[in-house]
Amino acid sequence: MHACAAVSGAGGIGEVAESGQRACRSVLAALGVHRHPLGWRRSPSTATIGRVLAALGGDALDRAVSAYLAGQHRAAESATTGPSHGSSP
Repeated sequence: MHACAAVSGAGGIGEVAESGQRACRSVLAALGVHRHPLGWRRSPSTATIGRVLAALGGDALDRAVSAYLAGQHRAAESATTGPSHGSSP
């Protein structure tokens, strides 16, 4: 979710948290924000995002985000082009 905010132009942790707080329930669900036992979904706070980022190494975060985005790209390509049948002549 926060990668989406960053790619969309969020300029800092506060803006990332704010974008999550503005997101509707269906967006939070689609992005994998877990449901609370009482049924609501809530984006992580600024403090939580800061603690997670502080605990992560920059290179590890870059690799994880890059791998995720590459996987999403491959899935989208597969969905639009269908199964591959080998190379074209």
